Amino acid sequence: MYTNVWYVAGFSKDLEKDPIKVTMLGADFVLFREMDGTPNCISNICPHRGASMADGIIYKDGSLGCPFHGWRFDGEGTCTLIPSRCDHEPQVVAPGVKTDAYPTVEQYGCIWVFLGDDLDAASPIFDVPEWEDDAFHHTTNEEIWEADYVTSKFTNLDYVHLPVVHGILFQGNENPIQAPEHVVTSTEHGFQSVMRVNPAPSEGVWSEMREEGAKVESRMRFFIPGFTLRGQVEIGGIGSGEFNIFYEFTTPIDEHRTMMRHIFLRNYRMEADFDAEHTRRNLQNIHQDKDLAERLRPLVAPDGPNPDGFYAHDEDKIMLTYWGLMEQMRNKGWQLDRSKLQAADTKVRIIPSPNRKANPEGWAYPAVALLDPADITQTSVKDLKYVDIDNVEATRAKDYGKSEPVVPRDAKSKATMEWEDEALAMIEKAPGFIQPMIIKNAEKAAREKGSNFVTVELMEELQAKQNGGVAPSADGSAPKPKMAKRKQSEGSAMQNGQELAGKVVIVTGGTMGIGFGMATRLAKYGANIVITSRNADTGEEALARLSKAAGVKANAVAYFQMDISKEPDNENLVKFAVDTFGRLDSIINNAVYPGDFQMLGDEPLDSFKQVVDTNITGTYLGMKFAIKQFLAQGAETGDNYSIINISSGATRDTGMRMAPYIASKRAVEGLTQAAALEYSRQGIRVNTLLFGVFETEKAIQFHDAMPEFEQKNAAKHHVGRFGDPEHDAGEAAAYLISERGSFVTGTTMILDGGMCL
Repeated sequence: MYTNVWYVAGFSKDLEKDPIKVTMLGADFVLFREMDGTPNCISNICPHRGASMADGIIYKDGSLGCPFHGWRFDGEGTCTLIPSRCDHEPQVVAPGVKTDAYPTVEQYGCIWVFLGDDLDAASPIFDVPEWEDDAFHHTTNEEIWEADYVTSKFTNLDYVHLPVVHGILFQGNENPIQAPEHVVTSTEHGFQSVMRVNPAPSEGVWSEMREEGAKVESRMRFFIPGFTLRGQVEIGGIGSGEFNIFYEFTTPIDEHRTMMRHIFLRNYRMEADFDAEHTRRNLQNIHQDKDLAERLRPLVAPDGPNPDGFYAHDEDKIMLTYWGLMEQMRNKGWQLDRSKLQAADTKVRIIPSPNRKANPEGWAYPAVALLDPADITQTSVKDLKYVDIDNVEATRAKDYGKSEPVVPRDAKSKATMEWEDEALAMIEKAPGFIQPMIIKNAEKAAREKGSNFVTVELMEELQAKQNGGVAPSADGSAPKPKMAKRKQSEGSAMQNGQELAGKVVIVTGGTMGIGFGMATRLAKYGANIVITSRNADTGEEALARLSKAAGVKANAVAYFQMDISKEPDNENLVKFAVDTFGRLDSIINNAVYPGDFQMLGDEPLDSFKQVVDTNITGTYLGMKFAIKQFLAQGAETGDNYSIINISSGATRDTGMRMAPYIASKRAVEGLTQAAALEYSRQGIRVNTLLFGVFETEKAIQFHDAMPEFEQKNAAKHHVGRFGDPEHDAGEAAAYLISERGSFVTGTTMILDGGMCL
């Protein structure tokens, strides 16, 4: 591993408001942003007592505070405050205190960090002209390879492996495994190579990219910064101007693991729906290289090529050029001395920073040892020889060996072959608009299972979910839907008023109004209730009121304070309900924000966003985590889990100054129908209750203050009264949650007293 190199420490999108711990070259670093977004990188090990700085807090002055004693350090490694002695300068309290800081640059969607003490001698970060070019679209990927970084580069620094590992033949050659002649040229900060080939015809959507027989130019460049490999293929054929380009950034984590990050760029098929297929196609070859790299031995690559090894013109030309670059860096004294590396659990590893060169004394921890050029015994690359095979007369026929497969039967990995032969055929049966989503979800599911490949089994799981839990038939025919018998009930539970006994129901916004009314009636029917509100001051009072109104013991109801628009709050709400009552059976997403009642042209954006965040995002998050819990409890066809969302009569009887509110409630009805379609066959029913005007505390206050509106609303409610929160809304909710409502899903039940007639 080498110092005095710019490495990619992460993607910009992953460094947000919280610090991130990153391991590179076997040492731990912390990335953090100042208030203005400027990224910084310092040693993750606090020089005071060794705490992890990534667990600390970022302050408004841009400094990062240690989580142990609060010592603060800025992006330059300067200690700015020791809280226990805040009335003194840190240099007075702890003379010489400092930590290693590393130059950090944010470019091309990446956080670049310089690891070393001689910035002036380093190769500069190269240009990525496509990044700012609107003609190109990009996707990204990152993953850890269980191989050291040199071994990881071995697997893509030659052309001969393309037909053997990836099944990419060199069409037009008498020997399709022999790479066309190519020249490797050294550059100031790396090397490059160009090759022109007649590739084998592509399949599927890729067959449309170029005419059969068209030559393709492939360009490869290697840059020392980021140990970056840039690949460029004019995929439409020479002169087409259609390019598939990738940048592979290689960051050594330690001696045994490597972080590989990729940016995939294209200037064709720019639609977002093609991203998943574009990424899949690129990762197909990358994952085959990964599988190979993780099986190469020795586990840790040597410092240079084996002087007693065997080398060939075609296979090793590029790799030896790479070794030559590493030799130059080693001769400059930039290579870590692996023989002196101590285990990370007994010694602290610190990569020398530029500040150490300017001020070598007074550091809490010594820097890692570097290999002294005087101690190098490694054979120089220039002393290695291979046969100039082009000047040797052939002794075998040109078709020798063609009785055997030119490309091994399993040239592609088993998982990749399964994907191409079977999984894609399965995807094609899905509607066109759903295919990219299935691919994306399959790749996510594969990563969650610790695999880099999408297998047929994963595809079957996803299709089973799409088909309501039913796997596709072996012959490819439509699956037979899974059905269940209705659960029998004699009505005795209803008669004794306990038909919801044992059920656990969440009612958001349940401390007042319609929410409180529903919670009261459900509690009377025997359900355990969790009510929520944003203001904790009203929560405990409402809880006591609910217990009294429902006539139940205090331990049958619970309160949770939350912001309905925040994802962690919704996740914790479900966890609270399960921790308190042991399970979850239903959620009523009742919390609401009506807006500022402005004309649309005058509606403040902040108010509009608050309506959306509360009414749409809050409902979505409540549904999301309830569904996750239902599935975790084993939800299946025939079960009776229930989600109730809330809409408004204003969506039918449109009123003035309510545009954001009306739009949000129509969106809620859309969420209901979509979720009902996706989950009803798994025993999770989703419905909407649409309310007219109810006699809530706020409605009564409003009507008292503006009698004319009470008269106007009364005229619309043709049953001659307004809704009762407990009797009307509560009974409707009880019906939808109970066994009585088990045949109802995806509907909007209107309780408006005739308001929308």
